[in-house]
Amino acid sequence: MSNIDLSMLKTAEDKLAEEQAFQARAVNQERDRRLYAGCTINVTGYGDVHISGTPTDMTYFLGLRQKAEDLIAAGSSTLITVRDFNNQNHDLTPEQMVELQKKGADYVQAVFDASWSLKDNPPIPENFTDDSYWP
Repeated sequence: MSNIDLSMLKTAEDKLAEEQAFQARAVNQERDRRLYAGCTINVTGYGDVHISGTPTDMTYFLGLRQKAEDLIAAGSSTLITVRDFNNQNHDLTPEQMVELQKKGADYVQAVFDASWSLKDNPPIPENFTDDSYWP
């Protein structure tokens, strides 16, 4: 008679938890892909600017927002040049720069919220990459 260690057997719950963990990592990859691709933001009085939501770009835009707020506080209307995802330059007023950064941050938050919603409401659908689940 062989000794079988029953503690090594995986239950259906264990298998489901493993599958959901795998799917959650896939949702994170889709989230990151969407953040990299970014979005087009319509800036009031200017038009469309395409930005990505990568951590580097969000840090860049946060720095430009601080610069814009400093200019606003000083009463300056000096234009701020922003280089977008498509390598096009845009000259924005300080107020437009603040708007661009706020809308970009809102987009990033919406993408994170969508990923959390998918992961927090199992089971994660097989077609979670469908645009209907994302902003």
